[in-house]
Amino acid sequence: MRHLAYLFFSVALGFVEVSSAQSSMGLEKMIDEALSHNFEIMAYSEDARAEKKKITIQYNLSDPSVGISRLDRGLETEYLTVQQKIKFPTKYYLAGKSQKKLYQSSKNTLSRAKLETRKDIIEVYYSLYAVQKTIQLTKINLQLVKDFARVAEKKYAARKSTQSDSMKAHFEITQLELNLLNFEQEESVLQAKLATLLGKSNSKNISLSELELDSPKVNITKIPDKNDELDNKISQSSPALLAQKNKYEAMKIKRSLAKWEFAPDFNIQYQQRISGLPEDSNIFSINATIPLWFWSNSAESSRASAIANAEKYRHENLSLKLKENIKSLKIRIKKTNKALVVYTTTLMPQAEGAYRTSRSAYKAGKVSFLDLLDAERSLYSVKLAYYKALSHFARDVASAETLLGESISNIPGMEKAVK
Repeated sequence: MRHLAYLFFSVALGFVEVSSAQSSMGLEKMIDEALSHNFEIMAYSEDARAEKKKITIQYNLSDPSVGISRLDRGLETEYLTVQQKIKFPTKYYLAGKSQKKLYQSSKNTLSRAKLETRKDIIEVYYSLYAVQKTIQLTKINLQLVKDFARVAEKKYAARKSTQSDSMKAHFEITQLELNLLNFEQEESVLQAKLATLLGKSNSKNISLSELELDSPKVNITKIPDKNDELDNKISQSSPALLAQKNKYEAMKIKRSLAKWEFAPDFNIQYQQRISGLPEDSNIFSINATIPLWFWSNSAESSRASAIANAEKYRHENLSLKLKENIKSLKIRIKKTNKALVVYTTTLMPQAEGAYRTSRSAYKAGKVSFLDLLDAERSLYSVKLAYYKALSHFARDVASAETLLGESISNIPGMEKAVK
């Protein structure tokens, strides 16, 4: 029975390996699908389209009014009246210019939404990979402990071992089954989140447990250490900061527009006789507004100035927060990258070596099955920690790329997200 348990564990521990190129293609396809079908991205795309159409509205005149008027001055005369209100020309120019900035801001917001969706897909993809690997390893460990429990029970029945081995095994089984339930629940949550990101109400579950994903390759030098260099980079590439910058620029133009409200608007009217006398009676008139109630325009100007200042402060605050978050992410990326190297070059080989040694000793009858189980637990724990670190690493890299608006790794989907 001991040898059967050993054989099962040896076979179960051999995981199927699939090239990282295949896994990258799977991730790239998910990102492409999300960018095409995610409802939030569609909403932001429509917002941008609406802002673009509004540019034409701001540059154009309002609709004219047409009517019939009757003049009775001893002789009744009917006139066809056409009237057009025209703002001071500078107002059209500034309103259109401001709207162009708002349109640019909406496009930047759309890019930010695409990058956020890409980041969420990457995070869910690697988290799903990690939890499915965890479930796979937990099931292997659970089956091994069950086999050990049967061996321990038979030994206890034959009075060859104490009851404590059997009790420990059953306690371990209960703990692993509880962990397995939690891991499976976490997988269900991730599958549902992935379906939402892909714009699907129901979709088949994604299986990644047969893959062997490599950690993303990162060029950390693309994140400058100096504040002024980082400030310059994010001011040119960060969609979130560009969106806020363009919004601030739009509000500055509206502040100028508010000052031009003191300039007169015009009302042009033309009346063409259609019946009555005198026959040659045509009337043309032009009126101009005057800022008689100037305190209203003055208040509007102050309001526009306050709004512009508020957007300026938001822009400066966002810039500081972005730099802080990017610096924190850079530190975490460097730290986790080193940890992943330690896992792959030191900890996992050591844990695997310890397991192989215990396995050989168990075959020779030099160690107990519990010693073999302890060695397997160590390998199990190291692998789980590696998968967790890998998912956190991918999440942090994707987060940094989202904030920067620029690729720093070989994770796919960046070009399509920012175009």
